[in-house]
Amino acid sequence: MKKVLLALVLALGLAACGDKAEAPKENEKPVVKIGAIFPLTGNMAALGEGCKAGLLKAQKENERKNLKYKYELIFENNLGNPATTTHAANKLIHQDKVDIIISHFNGIGYVVAPIAEDNDVLHFCGTFQNADAKPMGKTSFVQGTSNEDLQKKVVEVIKKRGISNIAIISFNFSSSAQLAELIANKLQDENVRTSLNVFNPGERDFRILIEKLKKEGFTYFYVLSAPPESDIILKQLHEANIDNKYIFGQGIDAGNNNDMYNDIICFSLNLGNQKFIDEVSQEYNLRNIYGAALNYDIFNLIVDSFESLYSENGKTSTNDVVNYINNINKFGCVGGNCVVGSNNMIKTPITLRTYKYGNPLILE
Repeated sequence: MKKVLLALVLALGLAACGDKAEAPKENEKPVVKIGAIFPLTGNMAALGEGCKAGLLKAQKENERKNLKYKYELIFENNLGNPATTTHAANKLIHQDKVDIIISHFNGIGYVVAPIAEDNDVLHFCGTFQNADAKPMGKTSFVQGTSNEDLQKKVVEVIKKRGISNIAIISFNFSSSAQLAELIANKLQDENVRTSLNVFNPGERDFRILIEKLKKEGFTYFYVLSAPPESDIILKQLHEANIDNKYIFGQGIDAGNNNDMYNDIICFSLNLGNQKFIDEVSQEYNLRNIYGAALNYDIFNLIVDSFESLYSENGKTSTNDVVNYINNINKFGCVGGNCVVGSNNMIKTPITLRTYKYGNPLILE
């Protein structure tokens, strides 16, 4: 009887070992830690929440797959502030031991990039950028729309609508001012009367400028900015009896005053398609999903890279991932195709959208 019991115990033990080898538990998978630095409170909170929702949606969808790695997200709030960003990046690297950092806007990305490179950490920055801009670093990728493509689309839309004059009001911030100048120069070449007006961060009163532009005969306005300044400019344009149908914008709809954006035509980084926007809005109870599609694509690119390079001998190196992405050339994004170009620049499609009843509506 004892021999029978011993044989049964051994058989059960071997079966248990066999089950464990065939189906490893989720917590036994190697973990890829992804740190995300977004403005989660303050004037830019709507942008940060949209970026966060895109990552969470991609993570949720990938958890349903039979993956070799487990992908963990850690969020840090930088209030959109470079100084706070430095602290957040160091905390993620040295305390949380992340493998990757994701940021948004190039002004923030240029803060994170050298810290990431010094510590051999991958970095993805969602933004728009000049093709000839200074690269962020060997371990940093810029994923977004190029200024050159945005310029072409803005000029195309303005010309197609037969607009003969437009005043540009631009934030004096890195590539924003460069884009504004590109657009102004091209419009002038196309015989569209243009006025380029650049303001510094923190300015709050644009009423004198708006009245001056109106007296000069400008009836259309292109606002290239972000909250809180963009909301102030829009409010003061409305006070000057400028209807939203005469306003174009970029970055202005990154805030949370959706009802203020109705009928404005906005040129944006990849925002995905209407189905994606509706899903994110409903699932995460958000009215503004600016940045969701871009970060959704970044998360999926990370997963594809690490899964493709998986080795039982150890976690994939940063250098291997950089080389892998640079050899992809083109991959599918939620809003179309993304193209990997020079200087670690990943070009995404341009989204043209407006708002109806405070809800985003894709035009193109």
